[in-house]
Amino acid sequence: MTDPSHASDTKAGRAAAASSRALTRPIAVLADEYLLLLIMLVVMARPFISGRTFNWSNTWFQLAWLACGGMWLARCAGKGKLPFRHPLSIGLFAGFIAVCAVTLATGVSINETYRALCETFGYLMAMYLAMNAVPNWRAARRVVIAIVVASVLVSLNGYFQRVYLFEFSRLHYLENQELFQRMLIGDVGEPFWERMQVNRVFSTFLYPPAFAGYLIVCIPLTFGLMAAYRSMRGLVVTAAAFCIQLTALLLTVTRGAWLAIALSSCVMAVFAWRDRAGLRERTVHIAAALAIATVVAVGLWASSDFVARVLSPVPKSAPEVTESAAAPDTAQTDVSGRNPDMDDLMFAGSFMARLTYWQGALRMFAARPILGMGWNTFGSVYPKYMTLGGWPVATVHNDYLQVLAETGLVGFALYAAFWIVTIVGGTRLSLDSDSPAELRWLRTGMLCGLISFLLHSLVDFDLLIPGIALTVFFLAGLMLGTTSREPRLMNFNWLRSAVGIALLAFAVGFSFCPYWADRVFPDEVIIDRQAAVAESMFRGAPVKWEDAAMLLSREEIESIKSGKLTHDEQFIIILRRLDGIKRLAATAEAIFRFDSRFAGFQGSLDYIAAHANMDPVKYTDSAIRHYKRAIELSPTEQTLHLLLARANIERGNYSSNTDEERRMYYNRALQQFQAATNWYPTNPELWREWGRAYIGMGQKEKGRQLIERADRLEPHFKLYG
Repeated sequence: MTDPSHASDTKAGRAAAASSRALTRPIAVLADEYLLLLIMLVVMARPFISGRTFNWSNTWFQLAWLACGGMWLARCAGKGKLPFRHPLSIGLFAGFIAVCAVTLATGVSINETYRALCETFGYLMAMYLAMNAVPNWRAARRVVIAIVVASVLVSLNGYFQRVYLFEFSRLHYLENQELFQRMLIGDVGEPFWERMQVNRVFSTFLYPPAFAGYLIVCIPLTFGLMAAYRSMRGLVVTAAAFCIQLTALLLTVTRGAWLAIALSSCVMAVFAWRDRAGLRERTVHIAAALAIATVVAVGLWASSDFVARVLSPVPKSAPEVTESAAAPDTAQTDVSGRNPDMDDLMFAGSFMARLTYWQGALRMFAARPILGMGWNTFGSVYPKYMTLGGWPVATVHNDYLQVLAETGLVGFALYAAFWIVTIVGGTRLSLDSDSPAELRWLRTGMLCGLISFLLHSLVDFDLLIPGIALTVFFLAGLMLGTTSREPRLMNFNWLRSAVGIALLAFAVGFSFCPYWADRVFPDEVIIDRQAAVAESMFRGAPVKWEDAAMLLSREEIESIKSGKLTHDEQFIIILRRLDGIKRLAATAEAIFRFDSRFAGFQGSLDYIAAHANMDPVKYTDSAIRHYKRAIELSPTEQTLHLLLARANIERGNYSSNTDEERRMYYNRALQQFQAATNWYPTNPELWREWGRAYIGMGQKEKGRQLIERADRLEPHFKLYG
């Protein structure tokens, strides 16, 4: 017979447990809501700073995803279960990232691969969270709405850019080039000014095809929401969003993106035809809304030039820009810019250039077919494989060939398998007749957005633009996560928890290093200018005083200009500043072992000190050591080989050398010239300097042959573009 007291204790225990669950359930739900809100904020914020900044913005967004992952991991550890939806997709993408990590050891440039890897950890975490942390399809719809809202705001910024900001920026550039260059062009590179000559909007992406690549992912999402909403108000709002996005896409004048969105629209039409019952009586309303939105978008695109003239910031009596105030390449610049015309749209030159990039990528793949040249190394290796007269570029303008050339057959197979599994899985979910019509259309919108990305990746490099890639991988996870199947659950124990925490901490530290490096150490452009100023002062050459302001204080500059300081006093001031920079570089190199910049900077500073007659043998030897270390990290950087060759020649010229030592240093210099021309065989300056080195060593005939070769290459040489 059951003990009554024991029965009462059991009832009391069950009641206490039920009470505890009742108290903790709202807390768990609230935690899930906060995590979902944080995910939505990260997704919305990404495109707004996609092109404004580089390393630090990428790093912070990677860290934001890792922080979301840490919160999710802690929540799952409390429950004792870690869910896994669609583990095949996660496993394939994780395998691709692992292959990219392996190329740190097998590739040609540790430095380039390391920096690219720091951007990829967040992609995997974003996809996993989208699959598992978004609780249901209604929450997924909220996230999709957040992405659409962000894309609309970025599109409005692009329209404002076309009708006002372009002309405003060009006007102020002509009025004050130095200020404008320091504010914008100095941060993002000289091609920024070239892009502003033509009225092609790029919003926050700094590159029209990149902005177009983002829009063609978001436009199908808007259509999916349009079909999913039942109310007329929802239809009107989504139609307005579609109109704004389409207007911005037209203003980018990007043919590849236009073709990609047209093809993905055909896919959307096929799904609409198969799911006519899901649209029911709203078919006519949706078709009318799309037609009206398209007509309005085309009208806004066509009238953008007229609106720009109406809103023109140029005063009626615009200030004249003298030839002395204008740079040689901008003296005749029209403030109104140039509109793209049919010649731009039909111009085949860009496609022919892409063909040369693709041929170079295939040659790189043939040279290393298994694991490739190393993730993110195409730009540094391509000069070795490009055809004579080709343009040096950083990307293949075809993501699939880029993956093939950089990660070989192994990486390409994993990347292709991931997308095949994802698209097949998304197609099955979109055709699932047991799901609500709203959910099917939400899935279809995400699926067509991914198809647009994959199509545009045939002619551009969307995979390498974090603002696009993060959005795409998040949407892939979100689409696959809307399945009705229960996720697989992995039990937590102390060992798995420790491994998870260790991996997360490693990913955070690994991703944070580039940001830390850029914050701890000044920008390389500034360092180069500081070094140039110091070398000019040491040699008594003319000094750019605007650059000197980055090295010396205003009082020191005025003292030097006035002639109050002796040469020795100037010498002491400059050396004190350079010594501080060198100590900072040495500290940074000790921390960031994969970053070749710090070793290269130390070599350049030592080289300057040697020129200043500060124990030239000691400092030249130190410069040689640092250049060698930088080349170990970036062996494809032809500038480093050139600097090391110069340092070896300087070292060989010292009178204290024996004949054998002199020949040794000269031979080392010739080896570096050989390495530089091996990586960049079409650069005439490398061959010319190599020839001069031979002439300086007394081998005039060899030097003359190399200089003649440089002269033959000169008409075909193009700078980086």
